[in-house]
Amino acid sequence: MPDAEEVRSLDLAQRDLADIQKLREFEPFTRYWVRRMNDRYKEINERFHHDGPQKCDDTQREALRQILEKLDELMDMMDTDERTCRDIIQRAPPR
Repeated sequence: MPDAEEVRSLDLAQRDLADIQKLREFEPFTRYWVRRMNDRYKEINERFHHDGPQKCDDTQREALRQILEKLDELMDMMDTDERTCRDIIQRAPPR
């Protein structure tokens, strides 16, 4: 029998998985949010790779690198969370 924490974790994983699936199927989300995230990533990536020292010093370049890293995390978040949720659900003991 699962303890209270395992039940909460399983319930949250099931709810998150359902929410992720609904978001993926919600056309306005993919049409707007995913497109905008990709646009923003491309814009910052272009600056990171192509702005010379006169436009972007080492401190600014490091800030852009960190922003790109965080955007990568955000853009991968649904996939990462979906895998985690599926793993929690699969490993859950029967109720």
